[in-house]
Amino acid sequence: MKLTRRVLLQRAMLAMAALPIMRADASDAREGRPGADSAAALPRDVTLWLCDSRSAASVALGAGRALPVIDVAGQAACRWQQLRAHSGSGAVAGLTRWSDLVQVRGLLQERGLRMRVEQARGPLFYWEMA
Repeated sequence: MKLTRRVLLQRAMLAMAALPIMRADASDAREGRPGADSAAALPRDVTLWLCDSRSAASVALGAGRALPVIDVAGQAACRWQQLRAHSGSGAVAGLTRWSDLVQVRGLLQERGLRMRVEQARGPLFYWEMA
């Protein structure tokens, strides 16, 4: 078979289309959960959850977990005092809007935490910092 520009582009498009599927399968296999959503189960080292009460998906993902929770909906008004006052160590995770993620990321980077996971979930972003 002769490799033409058309064949090369077709193969590249096929590979790009399969990439999200392969990435999800890899994270599921790493966590031992076939076909599960990678953000559905928080890692064990997460010690703080940030949710956005303006989004039902964010509240639902954090519901039923024995973790301290900070609602980011009102944090901009108090200059993130609740997050600044949190003295726990360990990873922090959340499902927030991009603007909230940018502010939280800056505060947590000052403490030495680095972004471990960042995934778009519609209008929200699931993220973990450790």
